[in-house]
Order: sequence, then structure tokens, then C-alpha cells
Amino acid sequence: MVVPLQEAAQEYKEKLEACLKTLREEREKLLGRKTAEGKSQEYLKWTQAEKQKIVAEFQQLRQFLEEQEQQLLAQLEKLDEEIGRLQTDTVRKLSAQISHLSKWIGELEGTYQ
Repeated sequence: MVVPLQEAAQEYKEKLEACLKTLREEREKLLGRKTAEGKSQEYLKWTQAEKQKIVAEFQQLRQFLEEQEQQLLAQLEKLDEEIGRLQTDTVRKLSAQISHLSKWIGELEGTYQ
């Protein structure tokens, strides 16, 4: 059976249009995915930038805390030295007073004998 040319052309045109419709739908899906991928890339860039900011902020915080630690330790060292000096001075004064009192006691005991 021979199909007239116009009928055959119409049949192929319909098949071609169906294929084109399918291809266009697939293209739209892919464009949608491409847009989504673009947004994903933007989110990745944003998260990387946030990560860098957080790392930098914590580095500054660590540096600040380390400086504070060094300052406080230096202050404690000075305080230890001052306490040591005061303690030594107090012991020296007490020793002098004890020696002086011992001398007086000795003198007083000598007068009573």
C-alpha cells in the first residue's frame, strides 16, 4: 500500500513535532537543573566565605586570648615577686624583733639572778 506524499509528510511532521516537544521538555528540565546547580555553586561560595571568616575570627580570638594570658601571667609573676619580697622583709623584721626581745630577756634574767 502506497501512502500519498502529503499524508506521509504529515505523519513525519507529527512524529517530528512529538520528538521536538520531548526535546524541548528535556531542555527545560536541564535548564532548571542548571539554574539549581548555579544556586548550589553560589551557596558553596557563600559557605566557603563564611568558613574563612569564622577561621579568621577564631584566629584573632586565639591571639587575643594568648596575649591576655601572657599579660595575666606577667602580672601574677610580679605579684609573686612582691609577695616574696614582703615575706622576706617581714621575716627579717620579725627575726630582728625576736633577737632584740631575746637580748632583753637575757639582760632581765641576768639582773634577777
